[in-house]
Amino acid sequence: RGGLHSIEHTVLALAPLVVMCDPGDLSCQHTRRDSDANRHLLLIYETKRGGLGLVQRVAERLEVLLYAARHVIASCSCGATTLPTDQPSASVPMETSDGPQVKQEQEGPAAA
Repeated sequence: RGGLHSIEHTVLALAPLVVMCDPGDLSCQHTRRDSDANRHLLLIYETKRGGLGLVQRVAERLEVLLYAARHVIASCSCGATTLPTDQPSASVPMETSDGPQVKQEQEGPAAA
């Protein structure tokens, strides 16, 4: 879990540079329950009600974002577990990823 937490923080730190937004415009979460079927997924979402289209821009630039995150994590000088994050554990999924998989759920206007 510490590895995913590290990836979450790294992605959130880099996302504003990749999609040109304020740091507070996006947030991210993952489950902390080991039994959850989605325990290996990160949910990136917009903090502004109704959104500004930033998640779409993240999806369009996801490869760039993950490439940058992989570089930051690999070059981290901590080299050991830094609770609650974990650089060595974060490196494994970033190195073995077959590429980003994006599941987009969009809310449309409510039916009249």
